[in-house]
Amino acid sequence: MNLKYYLRGLGLGIVITAVLLGITSGGRKAEPTEAEIITKAKELGMIEASELAQYVEDAKLDTEKKLRADIEEEMFARIEEEFRAELEKEDEKQDGNGTASVQPEGLGESPADGSAEGMPDGPGSGTSGENGSGTPADGDTETVPEPMEFTVHEGELPKDVCIRLEQAGFVESASEFEKFLQENGYDRSIVARNYKIPAGADAEKIARIITGHRE
Repeated sequence: MNLKYYLRGLGLGIVITAVLLGITSGGRKAEPTEAEIITKAKELGMIEASELAQYVEDAKLDTEKKLRADIEEEMFARIEEEFRAELEKEDEKQDGNGTASVQPEGLGESPADGSAEGMPDGPGSGTSGENGSGTPADGDTETVPEPMEFTVHEGELPKDVCIRLEQAGFVESASEFEKFLQENGYDRSIVARNYKIPAGADAEKIARIITGHRE
């Protein structure tokens, strides 16, 4: 009798265990696979590492192109501005001088008889104490200084001519002589050629010589 109850109890336990296992197994869900996880993540907006690296590289290239374009545009604008400033300075410098470059020989006024500037016009035009040949007269022992040569080069600015006249000892101040030329309209008539300037010639005489005006 005890065996009968034992077997009955054992069978009842097996049945209860089977029922519990079935209930537990039915309520447990299967674990998702890796592929399913990746698919779900992409649906939610996930980006893979390789795609993210490509996006970063593309963004870097776009940024570099934009920066390069901005720098080039700024450089071109600065160069153009500096070039315009240089042109304006050059124009102001020319306007301030109020002169053009020295005229080639023949463009300015020249002596009617074609004689060299600064030389006596002819016989009888020598300085006091000289006869018609230009030599000291009888009884005059004073030696007359010979005229000194001076060359105005073609294309030379009046300012440079005045500086060389000062260096050669013809004028005391290059700036004062340049101002004299401008005030009297000589600065635009300087003729490029070789001259002989008498010693002790004043500013007016030197100006008339280098501009081709007749003495």
